Amino acid sequence: MFRKMLALAVVLAVVSVVSAQAEPIRTLLCRENKIPELHKFEAGAVARYTETPEEFSPNMIGYDTYEVAPYVRFGAAPNLALALEVPYVSTDPELGDGETGLGDVGLEADLIAYQDIMGYPYVMPHARVDLSTGDEDKGLGTGETRTTLGIAVGTTVDEIFHWVADAMYTVHDETDNIATFAGAFIWDLSDQCSIHVEGQVTDEERLEGQEHPMLFLGGLTYKATDKLTLIGYGGGGKNTDQDVVAAVKAAYSF
Repeated sequence: MFRKMLALAVVLAVVSVVSAQAEPIRTLLCRENKIPELHKFEAGAVARYTETPEEFSPNMIGYDTYEVAPYVRFGAAPNLALALEVPYVSTDPELGDGETGLGDVGLEADLIAYQDIMGYPYVMPHARVDLSTGDEDKGLGTGETRTTLGIAVGTTVDEIFHWVADAMYTVHDETDNIATFAGAFIWDLSDQCSIHVEGQVTDEERLEGQEHPMLFLGGLTYKATDKLTLIGYGGGGKNTDQDVVAAVKAAYSF
């Protein structure tokens, strides 16, 4: 049932009617200086699959997670974007029955504080609040509100090579706060297609004696039209509950 809903969400995004050029953020682990035009919207969805090994599961039973997260971003000011993300989550444990329902709703703000007339280099502070709307007992949420503050710095070389460095700090209500460092390299193969690699590391210690969690992704962005952008991701982690990650993103502007 959930897989059918996942496919439906992607199809609905693809057939949406829009009228402006889309400029979505192409990375998942860090932020680019891509925001909707003033008083314009970007709408889309991210469909994600993650595999969690048993050593990172509270009951020592490995499980898979399927998530569809529709979102909308709004160009509130010339250099400011506000966003709302509403994830729908389904868990599939190796033993027993899974759970399905609303995840932790996210609110975001991206501010391009500085960028050159060419759009690079740039400095972009950003913030996100994840509300504790998902049921922690069912594995659909964390059970606490989290606030993440970050700042991304990026530039472009030879007009086709893009570099991003992003530092973030997440404040938790009930557990230890977490510092995250992420980076990405994006290569424009053409006006329509680009590839990228990205990674992140955090200062949390998930298991005693293990190194800090790391996550690495590769991705392909295809600009199907001036209105529609499709992005695919794949990768995995080390010392993290995201042992395997696969995702698809569809984004539009109107």
